[in-house]
Amino acid sequence: MEPFEREFELLNALCARSLRLSFEAANGVRGKLLNAYITDEAGIVLPDLAYGSEAWAVLRLKIPAAEVERLRASGQPLLSVTITARNLDGKAIRMAPAELSLPSLPAQAFQAISEDERVARRVGEVEASELQDEARQAARRGDWRQVRRLLREVKERAKDNPWLQGIADTLENLARREDTESFAKEARYSSRSLSSRVAALNEAAEYSPEAELAAPVFLRRKREQGKKDA
Repeated sequence: MEPFEREFELLNALCARSLRLSFEAANGVRGKLLNAYITDEAGIVLPDLAYGSEAWAVLRLKIPAAEVERLRASGQPLLSVTITARNLDGKAIRMAPAELSLPSLPAQAFQAISEDERVARRVGEVEASELQDEARQAARRGDWRQVRRLLREVKERAKDNPWLQGIADTLENLARREDTESFAKEARYSSRSLSSRVAALNEAAEYSPEAELAAPVFLRRKREQGKKDA
């Protein structure tokens, strides 16, 4: 019943549909979407949004060294992002563009900037999603040695994220049995969830299955897809 509960709770909590993200990078700057979202004529397709949740995407920018001075002198934003959506009555919503501008800093000052913990976690989830998808493809080829190597890499990168560690443990247990269908199915759904899930606005970095049970079903972080964590 859990998948049905998840869908029903999500439908009852929806506040916006048809979310689309579009972005424009400055001349000379290349932007790349890291999530496995699809794109249509209106932009990058984000998940429907529920109250108390956030839809998110990770964009990676590459700025050639030759362009840094020109961009600094021009004061031009590196990135402009626009979100559109529809409310439950079908009315169009267009949010004001958000711009990213970064000052040019000496190396020492740059090194002193603290990492944004939430952004780091989101990047870790996307990277784990990519590795799990590679492991799924390796399992389909019967290359279980490669599967185990990729899962070790997931665990190494997720050493500060107990939730991702638990997901890797689940996949390692399936890999030991070398059950191609079970492993490929779990890896596929886990990878999709990591890359395109709706997250709670107040989601904590800490993780415990017991604490997750207090959250709405559609916002719970699960170590095994299709199963209830207990």
